[in-house]
Amino acid sequence: TIGLGLEGHASICEIMFGDFITLCADQLINHSSKITSMYGKKVNNLTILRTPMGGYRGYGPTHSQSLEKLFIGFENIMVIAFNLFLNPLYIYELAIDRKGTYIFIENKADYGRMSLSKKILREKNYALDVSYNKDFPIFKLQYNVDSSPQVLIISYGGMAVECMKSVENLFYEYEINAMLIMPTLLDTKDSILLEIIHNINPLVICFVEESFEGADYIDSLCSQILLLNGPLSQSRTKYCRVSASSSIIPSSKKGEEQTLPTHHKISNAIYNSFSSQEIK
Repeated sequence: TIGLGLEGHASICEIMFGDFITLCADQLINHSSKITSMYGKKVNNLTILRTPMGGYRGYGPTHSQSLEKLFIGFENIMVIAFNLFLNPLYIYELAIDRKGTYIFIENKADYGRMSLSKKILREKNYALDVSYNKDFPIFKLQYNVDSSPQVLIISYGGMAVECMKSVENLFYEYEINAMLIMPTLLDTKDSILLEIIHNINPLVICFVEESFEGADYIDSLCSQILLLNGPLSQSRTKYCRVSASSSIIPSSKKGEEQTLPTHHKISNAIYNSFSSQEIK
C-alpha cells in the first residue's frame, strides 16, 4: 500500500481485526509517515489503513480491543474514528485528495447498525450540528434543544449508541440536559474542540472511551484543557471519565458489559459528579 501510494495510486489496506495493527507500527511510524519529509524535498504519499476496533461482539480478548491510542499524536499520522453520523465517502475523498498517512478506525459493532442522518435524528427528537477541524467533522448532538446543555459527553467512534442512551436517560431520569460531542479526527491539539468546550462552559464534562485508561486520546485532550484553563481542580466544571477496564475483554456478553463502557456507567458517572443541590 505504501509503495502504490508513492506511485500516485489511491490504495487502501484493510486489516480484518484492529488488534493486529501492532504488526503495522514500523511501516506506519518509520516509513509511511516520514517518507514525505525525510529526503529534503516534498514527496507525495497516500497510505490508507482501515480496520475495525472495539468489542460488544463476543470475540474475546485478542479480537475486541481498541488500540488506536498507539498511533495518536504522531506527526503525519491521522487517526480517523468513523461513527454513525458520518458519511464515509466524504472522508475517503478528503483523504485521497490531501494525501498523507491515515488510519481509519471503524467500530465492528456499528456494522449492523443504521446510519443516523439529520432527518432520522430529528424524528428521535435530536438536533445535530457540525463543526470542522481541518475539514474533518466534529458532531454535536443534543436531545433537548430548549435549554443549554449542563453536561458535555465527549467521545468518538462506536460509543455513539451508548452515549445517546445516556443522554436520554439523564434527561428523563434526572432532568439533566447533556450534549454529545464526537470528533472524527483524533487530534491531540484540536483547537476547534477546545473552543466548543470553552464556549459552552458546562457543569460537567464526561469523557468516554472504549479503550482502557492511560496514555490515550482523553489524556491528551485533558492536558490541552489544563494548558488552556489552568488546574482542573480550580475550574467550575467537574470532570469524569468512563473507559474500559485494564483487564482482558471476555467473550461473554455479561463479561463484556462488566469490562467495557455502558450507558449505565456513563449516566452514573455524570450523576455522581453533581451535588444534590446542583441536580435540584
